[in-house]
Amino acid sequence: MARHAWLVARRPGVAVLLVVVTLMFGGFFMLIPFVSVYGTRELGLSAAAVGSILAMRVVVQQGLSVFGGAFADEVGYKPVLALGIFIRAVGFTLFAFSHSFWSLMLAALVAALGGVLFEATHKAALASLVPAEERAVAFSLLGTAGRVGTMLGPLVAVVLLPIGFATLSMAAAGCFFVASAAVLLFLPRVHAPKVADR
Repeated sequence: MARHAWLVARRPGVAVLLVVVTLMFGGFFMLIPFVSVYGTRELGLSAAAVGSILAMRVVVQQGLSVFGGAFADEVGYKPVLALGIFIRAVGFTLFAFSHSFWSLMLAALVAALGGVLFEATHKAALASLVPAEERAVAFSLLGTAGRVGTMLGPLVAVVLLPIGFATLSMAAAGCFFVASAAVLLFLPRVHAPKVADR
């Protein structure tokens, strides 16, 4: 535990990424698990239709994330990470105004494109902030931050969902807007580590 605290204290960029990842996982699990409920119960879509929307998001994000990572290697992790998180925030905002199959599909596509840019980038940024011998500790902290967000997101959703899906969507988007601002304001400029450091 002391080693974990020492790493965070000595490398402030790590602390920024831990907060950002907590916000991203929290915002994601605040909204995405409830899209199917909204689509089927409130919009009257079939389970297959909503499933196709969610599947498209996964395929686009996972299928194209290698290109997002390559782009970040060239441009720099900070701007690409901030941009990807911001685009995800826009996508989640669009969910608040989605009242049909195609508007839900558009919102999911925009959210997925944001994920393309940050999926690999936030992990690469963490790797570039710490030397090789500290990366195991850093990534264990990253996993813990993700689990905290995964736990908190649905709890907040349970409170907000009775108010309305639009409110839930905006709250989830807010997590990503805050995370994007945190990257821009507090994350050091980081680039791909040298081959010898990998």
